[in-house]
Amino acid sequence: VYKRQAHLAATTTVIALAALAFATWYYATLGAPGVVDPAIDQATIDVVEPVTAITPDPDAAAQPSSLSLAGMLANAVLPTDTDAAFETLFEFWGASYDSSSGPACEQALEQGLRCWFERGTVGHLRRLNRPAILSLIDANGDEHHAVLGRLDETSGTLFAGKQTYMLTLEELTENWYGDHLILWRPGNGFGDTISPGSQSDGVLWLRESLAKIYGEPAPVVPSDYYDSALGERVRAYQREQRLTVDGIVGTQTQIAINTELGVPGTPLLAEAG
Repeated sequence: VYKRQAHLAATTTVIALAALAFATWYYATLGAPGVVDPAIDQATIDVVEPVTAITPDPDAAAQPSSLSLAGMLANAVLPTDTDAAFETLFEFWGASYDSSSGPACEQALEQGLRCWFERGTVGHLRRLNRPAILSLIDANGDEHHAVLGRLDETSGTLFAGKQTYMLTLEELTENWYGDHLILWRPGNGFGDTISPGSQSDGVLWLRESLAKIYGEPAPVVPSDYYDSALGERVRAYQREQRLTVDGIVGTQTQIAINTELGVPGTPLLAEAG
């Protein structure tokens, strides 16, 4: 009984430290321009032409290390700080990041990208299908950041600096409590949430995008008004994609649409997400 109580206490301590690390990273990142939070309206941005997405250090990616995740996090030489993680994530998008040039999400915004920070599961990452910075907690409760750049049915590949590490999903969930940040590029150039009853160019983009996805001809005279008929189509699409079925086209729905449209310059966790 004593051992069980001791184990429970240790586990509770790690979880508490993880929650503290999450709060620190969340509020520090949320204060930077370009961060998208589900409860905050998104600002308009200038359209930036997409560039070709790349995989950081393809040679290293082809031969991932067999070191365990615990061993990776214990390696003091390995860069697992936030700046190193952002540099890697930006490289996936063919973008550039300079730690001395302001907040990462502000730099992303200037390059036509958006940050989205939240907490979720491996299944959630699969639906997003984008490389993500993960907040990892080691046995001492210290926080580390690395980029999940590949994900299949049973394993994932982490990128830390110039090194890659392949690990099982079971191993990942032992050190990851769901905190993650992704970059995404709005397909309509703005990324504003599109809600029933709204009227905007975003509604035109939404109508045209759904028509392409379902193999339909583009509307001859498209309406920029989000009416009830469009709402039914959106909810049906969200249901198919296992998203929240509310008719509101926010970040997750827009990301799903962009994935199906095959927007150029979009790196994916899995080619079939």
